[in-house]
Amino acid sequence: MLSGRMTEDLKRKTSWLDRVSSRVGAATGLSGSPEMLRTATRAYMPLGKQIVILGGELVGLELAEFLTERGRQVTVIDDEPMLGAGLTVVRRMRIVAELREHGVALFPGASQIQIESDGVLFVDADGRRQRFAADQVIVAKGTHEDRTLAEALRAAGFAVVEAGDGLEVKYIEGAIRGAWDAVEAVETGR
Repeated sequence: MLSGRMTEDLKRKTSWLDRVSSRVGAATGLSGSPEMLRTATRAYMPLGKQIVILGGELVGLELAEFLTERGRQVTVIDDEPMLGAGLTVVRRMRIVAELREHGVALFPGASQIQIESDGVLFVDADGRRQRFAADQVIVAKGTHEDRTLAEALRAAGFAVVEAGDGLEVKYIEGAIRGAWDAVEAVETGR
């Protein structure tokens, strides 16, 4: 949407006002400004006020932080016993503490998660049945490496150096290191 390009899928999911705003933002360059986007998303987002995020890894927690800062009531539910898997210990402790301070309901170790038309049902880690109303449910769970493209390119005869999530999911720090290693491999011919 920020680029002003609309797919049929986006057209179906957005109002005419969202589409026009997106095109105007792209044409004027406003949607290319991070500061402008921060300001705009505090005033308007095409999401309701109550959001349930399924997934308590990096993406789910950072999305919860982003939405909370924009006035949304957020609940994070994950079936894993610990939130923030894949984050460094310091980052995990900080983001979980900040989310709690901002009133985000956090439920690691959930089971029997069911998405309904107006919310989410689940059993919490203590065995209690819980229900949270939601205008939207966002699934932000699960990342895995995918070597499919690299293998197809190799099979077609191309020289391929893999990096990032193609090799292994390591989030941003690992992706940066992986890119460095890939450039080094190309330069040295390894």
